Amino acid sequence: MNLRNYFSGMAPAAAALGLFLCLVPEASAQGCAMCYADAEAAGPEAARALNLGILALLSPTLLLFGGIFCLAYRRRGENQQASK
Repeated sequence: MNLRNYFSGMAPAAAALGLFLCLVPEASAQGCAMCYADAEAAGPEAARALNLGILALLSPTLLLFGGIFCLAYRRRGENQQASK
């Protein structure tokens, strides 16, 4: 299977999923008034701790995604060369 054909077939599905997530009200639940009010009332130290917590949760995810992407990019032609 050609990788370019595989990803070009996935583009409409990814766009539809993105549009669906943007239109669903539950997808934006992180902006609820109660959560915002609690975070705002906690003070600047709590806001800084919340921001650091978000970074702590985001960093491993981005590193894993980047590692898998780099691995796939490096091995992109091995499958075609092995079959010849």
